[in-house]
Amino acid sequence: MDLKAVSGQVEEKLSSLFEELRSGISEREDSRSFGAMVEKRITDNWECICIIRE
Repeated sequence: MDLKAVSGQVEEKLSSLFEELRSGISEREDSRSFGAMVEKRITDNWECICIIRE
């Protein structure tokens, strides 16, 4: 799988997550909620993200 394909899959997943969070709140609050969710997932999985695969 090349970088373009991986980027496309990441974009699709993020778009899907963003749509799930939409529940009638303003776009500004919606984007803040989405950002907080992404930050929390990165923080929770930081050690797994940083593991060097051999």
